[in-house]
Amino acid sequence: MKFLSQIIQNLPEGLVLISEDRKIILWNKWMENKSGVLADKAVGRSIPDLFPDLAQGRIVQAVETALLHRQSSFLSHTINKIMFPLYDVNLLSNDCFPVVHNVSISYVGDESPGAVLIYVHDETSNVKKETLLKNKARSEKELNAMLHKEIEDRIKIEQKLKLSAAVLDYTMEGVVITDVHTVVESVNPAFSKITGYLPEQVIGKKIKILSSGVLPREYYKQLWTTLLSVGQWHGEFINKKPDGTQFVVESSIAAIADETGKISHYVNVFHDITQRKKDEEQLEKLSRTDGLTGLANRRVFDEAFAMHWSHCIRHKRMIAVVMIDVDHFKLYNDCYGHLQGDDCLKKLAKIFADHVHRAADVIARYGGEEFVAILLETTHDGILTVAENMRHAVINAKIPHEKSPTFAMLTISAGASFVIPDEKISAKDLLAKADEALYEAKRKGRNQVVICELNSARG
Repeated sequence: MKFLSQIIQNLPEGLVLISEDRKIILWNKWMENKSGVLADKAVGRSIPDLFPDLAQGRIVQAVETALLHRQSSFLSHTINKIMFPLYDVNLLSNDCFPVVHNVSISYVGDESPGAVLIYVHDETSNVKKETLLKNKARSEKELNAMLHKEIEDRIKIEQKLKLSAAVLDYTMEGVVITDVHTVVESVNPAFSKITGYLPEQVIGKKIKILSSGVLPREYYKQLWTTLLSVGQWHGEFINKKPDGTQFVVESSIAAIADETGKISHYVNVFHDITQRKKDEEQLEKLSRTDGLTGLANRRVFDEAFAMHWSHCIRHKRMIAVVMIDVDHFKLYNDCYGHLQGDDCLKKLAKIFADHVHRAADVIARYGGEEFVAILLETTHDGILTVAENMRHAVINAKIPHEKSPTFAMLTISAGASFVIPDEKISAKDLLAKADEALYEAKRKGRNQVVICELNSARG
């Protein structure tokens, strides 16, 4: 009984149970937070009593259909401010954000009297994702912190216990109950769907059977420190399925105490966020990579340059910048078209990446047909070698350039500058000096490398 109460109240979805006389007999904490109606005000009343605007709405009609015909239904994207006032506002925390929900309405119970289960699932993964994730994490933490008194006075007969147990069969969240030694005692159907493990494969075994071994021991040590000190923990796990496939879950664990106050069990409620993690990683990669060439973009260059500049000041190390420009690239685009021009830039990016390959060095697309490299702990001769090797590699690639007024093949010009920086100069000074060197290479007829040392005494 206590387990069911704890789990139902802590699920991050809305659960409403309606009896055959159309009265609410279960209204979980999620519904309290989202509707602003506390459970003791909702139980015993009907949905139209609480929300007159819904008297003729699809939800009330679907409840009637379920009760009369034992027919389930699914309402997509129907819960909003018009149909359910203030539904996208957490009235306890004052958080407000756009939401999209799906609603499942099902008849539950093997015999009369039965009841109707309304299950509201959040489908807002692509609506202001960053804000939603932060608010959701905070909301779940608050939910775990505000466990309410048991609902024993609401579920007093065997039929209601069966209906409460049925709730776990409908939720999309995985639920696992372990003893104090983390040996699995019970799981719900969603657990098997998410993890790939059947109940008989895990019951009686320690929950660590799911562990992928990727997370460090310190991570679990911190988990137990938090769980034992405050009674709850929220975070992520990298688990594995029986076939070894890894997946990521967002999990909330609560410690359950017996009548003496001693911890007797742990309840873990979780859901799969593997795809969300992949999407976030892809977005991060796209935000730091030039979409055409695959090189680092301007943002990454600026961050790396600022970091290396500070490091070289502290340790009195040499830093160099090489600015590279494709000679007469506008004429190339005019002659061969922009698609061919894009293909040309990809080839050049590959050449540059092959010649700037030390771990700490950086090669990036600076913009248009301009590229820039950061070379660390090098010398004048070292810079010249890298730049000349890139220039010769471009020539050896023999990319035709019929309209070039200087050469029949594509060429590049490069300007470089280097310095052991101090507080009297700025990173912009080094970039400006490299740009001057690039201009000088062009002025001399292009297809050249010019290197100028930056005087660290200037100020």
